[in-house]
Amino acid sequence: MRVSYNGNANISTFSATPANLSPSNFRAAISAKAPQEFDFLGDQSTDWVSEVIGNAWGTDHNLSVSGGSDKISYLLSGGYLKNDGVLNTSAHEATSLSANISTKLFNDQLLVNIKSKAGFTTDIFAPNVIGAALTFDPTRPVLDPDSKFGGYYQWADPLAVNNPVSTLNFNNQKGETVRTLNNLTLEYRLPFISGLSLHSNVSYDRTDGDRRNFRDPLLKDGDNFNRGGYLFLQDERLYAALIESFGTWKADIPGSNSSLELTAGHSWQQFDREYRWTQGFGLEQEGNDWIYTQDINADSFLVVNRLISFFGRLNYTHNNRYLLTASLRRDGSSRFGESNRWGLFPAVAVGWRILEEDFARDWNNLFSNLKLRVSWGITGNENIGDFLYNTFYEYGTGDATYQFGDEFVPTLRGRGVDPDIKWEQTTSLNVGIDFGFLNNRLSGSIEGYRKYTNDLLFTVAASAFTNLSDRILTNIGEMENIGVELQLDAVVIDQKNFSWDLGFNFAHNRNEIKKLDNSTDPNFLGYEAGGISGDIGQTIQVLKVGESIETFRTYKHILNENGLPRP
Repeated sequence: MRVSYNGNANISTFSATPANLSPSNFRAAISAKAPQEFDFLGDQSTDWVSEVIGNAWGTDHNLSVSGGSDKISYLLSGGYLKNDGVLNTSAHEATSLSANISTKLFNDQLLVNIKSKAGFTTDIFAPNVIGAALTFDPTRPVLDPDSKFGGYYQWADPLAVNNPVSTLNFNNQKGETVRTLNNLTLEYRLPFISGLSLHSNVSYDRTDGDRRNFRDPLLKDGDNFNRGGYLFLQDERLYAALIESFGTWKADIPGSNSSLELTAGHSWQQFDREYRWTQGFGLEQEGNDWIYTQDINADSFLVVNRLISFFGRLNYTHNNRYLLTASLRRDGSSRFGESNRWGLFPAVAVGWRILEEDFARDWNNLFSNLKLRVSWGITGNENIGDFLYNTFYEYGTGDATYQFGDEFVPTLRGRGVDPDIKWEQTTSLNVGIDFGFLNNRLSGSIEGYRKYTNDLLFTVAASAFTNLSDRILTNIGEMENIGVELQLDAVVIDQKNFSWDLGFNFAHNRNEIKKLDNSTDPNFLGYEAGGISGDIGQTIQVLKVGESIETFRTYKHILNENGLPRP
């Protein structure tokens, strides 16, 4: 048995020099630039940045125990991490436990591996008060015994910046997460059929998270004080399960100097996300906790995503020179409607170890590896949101109610969808050469590829009066990628106590949209994309035939005779 421990303690400090004025310099600036305001300054000297930041202590401990025999091996470990934040009140704490156990049963014909991990995380989030600390009047005190805001000095103007210390101490944002990952792997080598083995992989990943955001009724933050404080509670659950089973048969073909490997299997995956939240104002203390009494809102949802696959693969090797791999997958995703749920994805690859040929025997003086490879295949993309093929209804916003007498009734609005969305498919052709020199101390590869995507999935604007939303996710067209990649690796120094490796890579890719909405018309203006932050409804990118995906569309400056932009 072997026991190992490592730990450390650390301290973090705010090393930057704040750019704001010190209290004395602030008074001097007011005296010089706005002397009429000097009499309104306070009589304190407060370094607000120092009031909200401080030294942060941290510690990290890890303990592991390992051992075993020729039939069983194990590794058990645990860790604890605690870090305070440089910003006061912030902190991160994490505890982890893990176990890895492997054993052999039934005359070593059954291999069992169990892995389990658990993590417990607590985060305390501090509001960003650095801006307030840099701009708050340094001639004012932190505390004011006559203040109605919990004893903290505050400006009377509701639009003025708030006391940053008050904001830190009257905010409480806390998140707690528990995550467990469990995996069981089985491999059984059948004694009565040579070369046949059965494999099974079962895993379960669960995350439970809770978040609490509390703003004290005494906090002067927008209208928080007038509305009696704020409380937000969130509860989130994530589940991911996998059951995968497959069989593999390996055999040498008599009299042909060839080997064959066949694999066939089934995979089932499910992802669940459950989410609930409530919020409200008008807080009242009940025991040691707070409850909200006004403007209470709540919502919840449960989303389930499932992916089922059937797959098969063939590997064939002849004379250790010629390599062939062929595979076929049939994948079904719940993210598409029933008529488009399944996709078929074949692939084939061949390789040629040239140095094994008789005519290349003299090349061994130069090359230590020389392999030509070609592959072709189709892959599918279902990386989109859930249930985007089905219309769901949700309550409209508060400004979209309808009046019936003296009552305002919220509206229900449908989500725009394309019920016929289907798998995005990419057909790839790759040709490459792997090479090595000096016993592979210098090695690399060069590869060219072409990838052609059909039924490209993208969110675009819908034609007027054709859907329930102005933008929907749908299959919009075809796209091509053509490129070349070069990889070079070198082992410069390879000694017992010192090694030095160098790597270099180069890649060039040309991307072009070939078709949109079954049209190759280059005059089609395309679909707008890439919204501009702060400019509602405006975009800066476009999807257009003949251009790269999400090409930026901007104005060009008109230049004068000196090559400078005209005003």
